[in-house]
Amino acid sequence: MWTRAGHGGLGEKRMKQTGIAQLKKLRGRSLRELGVRGRQELAKVSERLRGTRELSDAELRREIIAAARNGSARGSAARLLEGRRSPSHTATFLPAFQQREAIVRLMAERFPAERAAIIERALSSTLGS
Repeated sequence: MWTRAGHGGLGEKRMKQTGIAQLKKLRGRSLRELGVRGRQELAKVSERLRGTRELSDAELRREIIAAARNGSARGSAARLLEGRRSPSHTATFLPAFQQREAIVRLMAERFPAERAAIIERALSSTLGS
């Protein structure tokens, strides 16, 4: 099928169908959820435009200095998590950490069977079965 640019080509039709399908998915959602989804989309676009930045070796070493890790791997992990969770950190690492209680409550309300299966699988993996 041959069409001229800007005159309803196949690509334009697919874009419209995709847009309509996305709008249908949003029907019945609360304003709060729409706000959350909007922020997620903005974060994705922002990440694509700005890119994500990894720590350099020197920066990572500074994060894991001996005095900060209390001489153990657990101390190092706790220090890193603490640094990432703090609001003063410019690049939020896993923002969901800040809404942990709300996420747990939401999972229990909306996905009780799936939540139970995840917990059961996690427990069995820690027991080695």
